[in-house]
Formats: sequence, C-alpha cells, structure tokens
Amino acid sequence: MQKQNVTEYKMMRSEMETLKKCITDYMGFLFLLVGGTFSAWGAIAALSKGKMSYPPIGYASLGISVIAVLMLLILVYKFISHNRYAGYCLLLSKEIWEKHQREDELLIWEVCVDQLRASDAEESAHVPPEYKEQFEKVFPAVRKIREEQTNGFTMWFLFKALFQFQKTFSWGFPITILRIFLIVIMFGILFGGYILLWPIALEDCTAGEARSVMAIVVFAVVLALQFGFWVYIARRFQSLMDGHDTVLKFCARFRPIRERILNQNFGITAKWI
Repeated sequence: MQKQNVTEYKMMRSEMETLKKCITDYMGFLFLLVGGTFSAWGAIAALSKGKMSYPPIGYASLGISVIAVLMLLILVYKFISHNRYAGYCLLLSKEIWEKHQREDELLIWEVCVDQLRASDAEESAHVPPEYKEQFEKVFPAVRKIREEQTNGFTMWFLFKALFQFQKTFSWGFPITILRIFLIVIMFGILFGGYILLWPIALEDCTAGEARSVMAIVVFAVVLALQFGFWVYIARRFQSLMDGHDTVLKFCARFRPIRERILNQNFGITAKWI
C-alpha cells in the first residue's frame, strides 16, 4: 500500500466499524422489541385473570413481523455499504504507484463513489473488458465468481444460502442476520395467524362477523406485504453474496475509476499487485 493512501484506508476502516456497530444496534432493538412485547403480554395475562382479549395479541404479532422485515430492508442497504467500503479498502491495499511526484496524503473516496454511482445508472456498470484479464491476475477470485455465480434470480438461492447449501463469495455475517430475522418474522406471522384465524376455523362466532372479516383481511395484507418485501430482499442478498455487490466486485468496479482519476487529475500511474 502507498503511504499516501494510509489515511484514506483508515477512514474507510473506521466507517466499516461504524456500520457494524449500527447493525448490532438494530439487532439489539429487535430483541428489545420482541422481549418487551412478550413481557407485556405476560403481565396483561396475569392481571386479566383469564379474561384477556386475544385478537390484539395476534395483531401485535403481525405488526412485529412487518417491523422486522422493514428493519431487514435497512440492514440490506447497510451490508451493501459495508461491501462498498471493503472493496475500496481492498483496492487501496493492493495499489502501488509507478510514476508520481506526490508525497502528501490523497483522499479521493467521495469522487470515486460519485463516479461509481453514475456508472451504475448506466447500462455498462460492470468492469470494462480491457481491465478483466489483468485484474483477474491480481484477484483470481474474481474469475471464480464469474464462472460459478448463480445465473439469474431465484428464491432457491436464498433458501440454499440460509441452510448453508449454497457457496457464496462474501462474508457470512449477513446470512446469519437474515436467519435471525427470518425466525422472528415467521414466528410473528404464524403465531399472529393462529391467534386471529383459529377461532374462525372453529366457527367461533362470539367475536362477531365483522371482526372475523377484519382479521382475515389484515392477515392477507400482511402476507402480501411480506411476499413483496422478501422478493426484493432475496434479489439484494443474491447480489450481495454472489453477484454485483460482493466485496471483490466493488473492488473491480472501483479500479478503472480510481486509475483514471489518479492518472488524469494527479499524473499518477498506478498498478495493483
């Protein structure tokens, strides 16, 4: 690594640690939400002495499942941001300047990421063909990704990754987080559905017909929302673990951008070892 890049490298590592702390805080909030809800249910049940109304518990369970999936959507963005930082750090760690007259620090992260976003808005957001061969010599795993990655989107990829049947090319922490959220979400849906729909299945009319219809409608809406959210989450996780948003792919996409900026703006000829 060039000594001029050390400060920028440390800044990126600091941002990555901040992201990891943020992810941990989200997990803590989820556990607090679930634990607090169950504690409240227990206290209300104890005080009601058998006269407790159960539909609110079912609605609360469904509500927790929706809140959890919304939190997971935010975490997906955090994971992609982490990979973006990690890919840039990997590029910095392999960079050597052949011709330069600059001795002070160089901080061009903001410029590089702005150009990366601009390139992502275009059709040609991947590594230019002329860079692939020499880049794969430095990072052989890039070729492996290209050869072995899953072609197209499939929910089957997410299922296999959750149960460790799918080999991925990224850090395993996102899948661990996904498993935890999936357990909470599935429990919320199944428990809430059981509380709301079981009396209807038994033809218990004491709750009233309007209340029964409302329970069915709410449960159906929650299922539809969950399906839509999970299709999006599956796509993003496939890209995160096995596609466009892996650490190595971000590294490869940053490379031509950084090389061009160094050469055109600072007269620096860089190579990667």
